[in-house]
Amino acid sequence: MNLQSFTTCELAYRLRTNDVQVRDVVQATLDRIAQTNPQINALCHVSDRSQLAQSVEESTLRLRSGKPRSWLEGVPISVKDNLWVKDMPASWGSEVFRNLVANVDDPPVGDVRNAGALIVGKSNTPELALAGITDNRLHGVTRNPWNLNVTPGGSSGGAAASVSSGQTTVALATDAGGSIRRPSAYTGTVGLRPTTGLFSRPHGFPSTTLDLQVVGPIARTVADCALLVQSVASSPSLSNLLCDNGEGLVFQPTDMTGKRVRIYVDEAIPHDQGVLQALHDVADCIRECGLRVDRGDLPLDIEEVDKCWATLIAAGTAHALEHRDMAVESLTPLIRGLRERGLALTASEVFSTAGALLDMRHTSRLMWQSCDFLLAPASPCVAWAIGQGAPITIAGTPVGPRAAARYAPFVNVMGAPAIVLPWTVDQFGLPIGIQIVAAPWRDAELLALAAKVERCAPIADRLIAKQTADYV
Repeated sequence: MNLQSFTTCELAYRLRTNDVQVRDVVQATLDRIAQTNPQINALCHVSDRSQLAQSVEESTLRLRSGKPRSWLEGVPISVKDNLWVKDMPASWGSEVFRNLVANVDDPPVGDVRNAGALIVGKSNTPELALAGITDNRLHGVTRNPWNLNVTPGGSSGGAAASVSSGQTTVALATDAGGSIRRPSAYTGTVGLRPTTGLFSRPHGFPSTTLDLQVVGPIARTVADCALLVQSVASSPSLSNLLCDNGEGLVFQPTDMTGKRVRIYVDEAIPHDQGVLQALHDVADCIRECGLRVDRGDLPLDIEEVDKCWATLIAAGTAHALEHRDMAVESLTPLIRGLRERGLALTASEVFSTAGALLDMRHTSRLMWQSCDFLLAPASPCVAWAIGQGAPITIAGTPVGPRAAARYAPFVNVMGAPAIVLPWTVDQFGLPIGIQIVAAPWRDAELLALAAKVERCAPIADRLIAKQTADYV
């Protein structure tokens, strides 16, 4: 079975109509993982056939009896290694948690399991999921399927690489400051950061970023992301995103005429020319869809956002590693430095930072009075070389270590839903993704607009071709 040619929606539909069998889908998935993972290292743990056997049998019986749990029934999925999957290792990319095996599912993991999805492995992440690349001392470096010499980004680089390489059609990941969106942009995949609060996480690893981190999907298409959200979210507005037209799963018709889109470009940093051109082309596509497009600024100070975000993750790192002093020597220099900085913070400084973030979230709500969507780059650059924690230059101009993440954390501070979808490739064949943001709890409208934009994307045909590339 050529699993790489299917989207999640196509696979789900074929399973529902008995065109393919769950056992064959799982076998093809494990075969593809075995073929590609030695080169890209997307997954740090792979379920064996005996672990999956009972789930495959149960899913098959539900499909045959006409009682599937959702459209995700029988669909293989990977889960990021900072999320707990019962009876699977949960290392969080750290030597500190090398021997931890989860005794319970994180609630979003339980949701996809209860929807009938089959968890085939854990995707790699940097230590504590706090880096813009995916590499750690425990599991090693993850590479970009489009070019094995460049990074897929982070911290959900393993999840994005697993989808981009054709190991799975969909992955469950997290985003605290761009960790879904940036890897998606760098690997030619679609990544959705849902509205804060859509998926709860009452247990599992401790939060390092309060509610800035959310769980969301990385997939091949916008409809694939919508399918996962529709299958597991409890929000009524998300329960009928897709419908069966007798030939497959498609979006419900949505009229976007007259909706207002604000383009935001941060002039303070350099951009790859291909990124700016892609943004211009997407704006033209959106206009052709009947929406109004103009340029504007954010109601937030990006420098202040980054300052508060950096303080928050330092405090969060110290909290996450509390009572683990004996393991400090095993930490990477980045995480050790964050921990030390966090321990030096006073309660007043932490509380002040949390208050400033909350004030920014309230202030950002004013923007949605004058626009319905925000269009911005996912990153000012494409993926960079393995071995560098961040790009040293962008468009030939030296930049700091946070430049590539410029368009990410402010969305988390807003608590808004955002989606990144691939648009084109640069002169070196690396993907360029663009980002669309909507007001909180407007996830359905966001997905509908993204689907319209996706149909215009020149990358579409090349994306499938790259996903079916042979890495052995």
